[in-house]
Amino acid sequence: ELLRAGVGRVGVRSTPVGLRRMGMRAPFWSYRTPVTPVSLALAKPDLPASSLIIAAAGTWSPASNRLWGAWERAHASALCKIGYRLAYSLEQEQHSFADAWVNHVLPMAMGDL
Repeated sequence: ELLRAGVGRVGVRSTPVGLRRMGMRAPFWSYRTPVTPVSLALAKPDLPASSLIIAAAGTWSPASNRLWGAWERAHASALCKIGYRLAYSLEQEQHSFADAWVNHVLPMAMGDL
């Protein structure tokens, strides 16, 4: 009613629920998914910053470690030290265990933060 009277959008929610209460249909743009930096980067992968945004939004890896915060990098370093100590306690397959730790265990552990 307020919008029809020309009062404006002050104090009126523009969500579909708020408009339905007023007896109006929501505009088509209100049903779209929100635009995020990742969705913009995926839409335009040729831009220079797109690869950085996509890498920062992904899971932890040794290559993306620099994109994480100081606390997360310290956590990854501590987990990496634990993995290498476990690997060197083995008499055989030290490198295989260390590779599996860094490539599989660490990303799963960092994803739970």
